[in-house]
Amino acid sequence: MSEYLFAITYHPMYLLVDQDRGDPPILERQLPWGAPDADTYIARIERNLNALDQYPDLRLNYEFSGMELEALSVRRPDIIERFRNAIHRGQLEFVGGDYAQAHLHVLGSESGLRQCYEGAEVFRAILGKMPTVFFHQETGVHPQLPQILRALNVETAIAPAFPWHAQVIAGQFHFFSWPDGRYEQTYLLPQDQIICTWVALDGTEIPVYLQSQLRVTPADLMRSEQRGLMQAARLWIKCPDMEELRADEYRWMHDKGSFVTLSDGMADIMAGFPSESKTWSQIRLSSYWSYIEGMWDEALVQEITRAETLLVEAEALAAFGQARAGTALPFPHLWKQLLSTQHHDVMWVETTDLKRQAIQTLHEIQGTVRLWIESSVRGDEADGTRAQKVAWNPFPYKVPSLVSMENAIEQPEAGEIPALVKLLPLNWTGISFPANEPSANRSRSEFHQIRVDEAGTFDWVDESGKALLERSSGELHFTRPDGHRFRSRDVTRLDIHRCIPNGDYYRFGGEMDGITVVIELTHLSSKEGTVLIVDYHYTFVSDYIGVMWDDTTKFNVRWQTPKGSRVYHDIPFGVTEAYKDRPLHATSWVAVTQPSGVGVQCIHFGHPKYLYRSTGDLESVLAWGSRTFTNRMAVRFMDANQFDLGLNGTFHDRFIWVPVVQSSWSALMRTGQGLRLVDHVVGLRHESELQQIQPYHSLELCDDLVCTFAGREKNGSTVFRVVNCGSHSVATPFIDDTEYRVKLTDLSGQLRSELRPWEIGQIVFL
Repeated sequence: MSEYLFAITYHPMYLLVDQDRGDPPILERQLPWGAPDADTYIARIERNLNALDQYPDLRLNYEFSGMELEALSVRRPDIIERFRNAIHRGQLEFVGGDYAQAHLHVLGSESGLRQCYEGAEVFRAILGKMPTVFFHQETGVHPQLPQILRALNVETAIAPAFPWHAQVIAGQFHFFSWPDGRYEQTYLLPQDQIICTWVALDGTEIPVYLQSQLRVTPADLMRSEQRGLMQAARLWIKCPDMEELRADEYRWMHDKGSFVTLSDGMADIMAGFPSESKTWSQIRLSSYWSYIEGMWDEALVQEITRAETLLVEAEALAAFGQARAGTALPFPHLWKQLLSTQHHDVMWVETTDLKRQAIQTLHEIQGTVRLWIESSVRGDEADGTRAQKVAWNPFPYKVPSLVSMENAIEQPEAGEIPALVKLLPLNWTGISFPANEPSANRSRSEFHQIRVDEAGTFDWVDESGKALLERSSGELHFTRPDGHRFRSRDVTRLDIHRCIPNGDYYRFGGEMDGITVVIELTHLSSKEGTVLIVDYHYTFVSDYIGVMWDDTTKFNVRWQTPKGSRVYHDIPFGVTEAYKDRPLHATSWVAVTQPSGVGVQCIHFGHPKYLYRSTGDLESVLAWGSRTFTNRMAVRFMDANQFDLGLNGTFHDRFIWVPVVQSSWSALMRTGQGLRLVDHVVGLRHESELQQIQPYHSLELCDDLVCTFAGREKNGSTVFRVVNCGSHSVATPFIDDTEYRVKLTDLSGQLRSELRPWEIGQIVFL
């Protein structure tokens, strides 16, 4: 057979080593694996660069992100110069290319896009070019990513070394089994199917290689050779946490084959395939793996969600001249701060200190942006009186919204801020909902009935009595490490039931094995629509819950879907279907639909991780905690790091449910957008009512286009980021103001006359 190709790719831990100061220090900050400080870690980088000088045939790849490059360019510009020289010689290549090694599949659309574009700018500025191979050791792929990568001229991709999932959409896979070195059964792809076409929802394609691993040993090659014609790989990608190349490792790899950069290795492998990529199997690649585990990570993702939502609102407010504030926000700086909190090292489950720092940064971002928005949408009238705030809609289409008042102030004193108005957008037109007739255990509208039991769980039925959610939906449950299971319905009981304008309010309380739990259900209904708001409040005191590897044991909330239901959820710039007995990561919502087209949609606030079970239970994973956590499976590390990741503190989670009636993808996407608007609007009226909140300008989008962002570009033009959620191509939208020059482009800036289904585009005002 042809010689082996070895692509050694080092995964960095620089941010963690430099900034995390948790106690005890995590393993990445201890020798020999990690390093106690940045200077020690940089010395390891220098020795790897020395190895390139010592062995002219050696090739290395670095998975550094833009953040690492920026930090090194300040601390050690001489290292950056050595990087450039090694790249020029063809001995060194950088892969990945995003700003913060982010887990893109758990982020909002705008954050994920900016991770890639901001990273590209940093790489071009510091190294003179951006990576052409997208690869991360751990996670971060989703079905729409090929569109973004191709727009940045990325040529190929590598599947992560950590768990990933492929859905075959054309062609087929032939798997074969083989025992590994421990005689455990593994399932492998033959060499002629190890490269596939990764296809985005809009049809954009990028070649993807489906094998990478943390370690490569001579025994791996021996087993590969024993497979004969079914041998699994010629290109071997080794991707450990950054270490130093050992002399014996260099020698055996040198004897067995050649060292390659990943781009050269991919080019060599692809040259052995038919020239037409259509002959490859076509797949949708996604990640089920993330580090959203334990309350620190849950709190982090919630704060990331709030900060991103505020920034999107503020950018739109600034772009269209509606702001009254005298000082503009430094949007590029704020976005980079947000992107830095999404770094892989921050997400890593053991780095509590980095998370504290990131959450503090997110609070500062939110405070700055919220204050600016507050001052922008309310000013002083000519007569000196304070103007009333208006509901601010950042999207270029109507957003029907429920405006509800809490503790309204009739005549606020000078300097006193009136009450917050909550925006709960509903988008169900043509359906009439009369005022409900509340009772002790049910909330009713003309077409929907929500039945609440004494423990705070509920079901939801339509006008025919058909269940949209089954009984016991909304139940909290968890399993202690000793195996004992606990359910909220065994302990929570009704404390308060109150009739409120347009609906009912219920409050339930109880104690689950020492964990104080409060459940609030608010059902609101009127001629514009109906909504159920479910709030959970719970307090932990050094609690240990579940097993990290088993999502069913964690602190979860269960929603019971009826038999025959289909579950869909949003992803960055798209929608996909969920599969039973699989985890899923929903950007902002999940929808449970029936064959008739009716159903319900749940919008969450920073809890993207769900588990869809074969029983039909859809579970939102809220928390997990361990007394002696370690993910270090190797025996020599088992005693090195045992972390107490117990749960402590009081937390609040919110889920909002609305009905789905013959809804389109764009309707689901727009409803999910609006329901997550941050509460910042102020008014002076006491009552609650549903209102249509008008768009802020004259752009008219067809119903299939969903706007994910509106703001100003560096060149002064105004851009709308949109995605076509329909089944047909969409042409340039109608603009009813002739003073604007408008163009439609794809993500790379190329002019387009129309957008394909699920294609991401940009409408630019020049």
